[in-house]
Amino acid sequence: MKFAEGILMALQQIRAHKLKSFFTLIGVIIGITFFIAVITVVEGMNRYVQDDFAGSIFGVNTFTVVRRTNVTTGSESEARRRRESRNPDLTIADAEVVKTSAPDAWRFAYSSDEFSGEGATYREKRRRNIRIIGGSDEYEVLQGWEVDQGRGLSTLDQRRGLKVAIIGSQIADRLFPDVTPLGKRIRVGAHRFEVVGIWEEQGGFLGNIRDASILVPFSTYQQTFSSDRERVEDIQVKMRSAEEMDGAILETEAALRSARGLRPGEESNFHIQTSSEILGLWETINRILMTALPSLTLVALVVGGIVIMNIMLLSVASRTREIGIRKALGARRKDVMLQFLAESSTLSLFGAAIGIGLGILLGKLVDATTALPASVPLWAIWFSLALGLLVGVGSGLYPAYKAAKQDPIVALGYE
Repeated sequence: MKFAEGILMALQQIRAHKLKSFFTLIGVIIGITFFIAVITVVEGMNRYVQDDFAGSIFGVNTFTVVRRTNVTTGSESEARRRRESRNPDLTIADAEVVKTSAPDAWRFAYSSDEFSGEGATYREKRRRNIRIIGGSDEYEVLQGWEVDQGRGLSTLDQRRGLKVAIIGSQIADRLFPDVTPLGKRIRVGAHRFEVVGIWEEQGGFLGNIRDASILVPFSTYQQTFSSDRERVEDIQVKMRSAEEMDGAILETEAALRSARGLRPGEESNFHIQTSSEILGLWETINRILMTALPSLTLVALVVGGIVIMNIMLLSVASRTREIGIRKALGARRKDVMLQFLAESSTLSLFGAAIGIGLGILLGKLVDATTALPASVPLWAIWFSLALGLLVGVGSGLYPAYKAAKQDPIVALGYE
């Protein structure tokens, strides 16, 4: 009953002094808002990386042979970086070795690419900052990229080195806002390519990977953009199931080491990467965020707790006569203490509830206005309420103790 009375009195105080209550709770509100907003974005990113991102970058059940690793956690030694920088380029001959070593592969492709700041042009329109990809026969199928309009690249395109291209939706929208791109010729650098297809829009956080890319036949890419026609950037192998991956990776590594004349115990001068590497990198980042986040939130909550404690001390001083009357009528120390703890806890929980609402709203705003995904985990809401309760109890202990130890005779005579 006393606890319920304390909650009711706290709610009445909030209602009667709205502005004062807001400034009292601003520390708690800011702390919880920050906590929920960051957790919302981090959790959304966590699900996105695990479910979509890694698979989109490296492909599901896919491993990629590259000259050197391009996914690091910051723990790579300087000596290793220098050694990998001396790795020889991958070649078409290496691609043939990989293909032969994985006869059960479902898909096989190799590619090269480069970034173009100048981009692509059509008449007076230009789309800057694009990626130009030269892909072999099965590149599109292995990547899972679907053509929305027109057609994909054919074996004939590859064999003849035709200057044809498939473009991403961002490029199509920028260069051809009012007409169909199909059959039109765009300029990339000093070369012109006929647009034969447009990919489905990818959008989201990964939009620039495909939507701002142009794919041309690998043979065409080597003739127009590469100074070394035998060089490839990466070799990709897609297996039918995850169970086949480990064996295929071991076979590929052994075959490439043999082809390059590497002795047992000698470091490989190439790297095989899978989606597990980017998942490992994200787990490291996620761990750092989850370690740093509580300390940053704690600062705001400590400030909020100090403000609530000061307000409660003022409340005790202004209600000294009321405390004396309650004690004279038989209220025990623990009754008075429980009442003030209930008030401080209710104040803090109210601030936490506002912070949760604002945090969710901020997370959804980030999700709607940026490419960053957001997801609100239920545990974060309960944890925030628990933090609010903890701050309320902690900040109310001293004022409650001070109120409880008041001498009823002295308190009754207080003016």
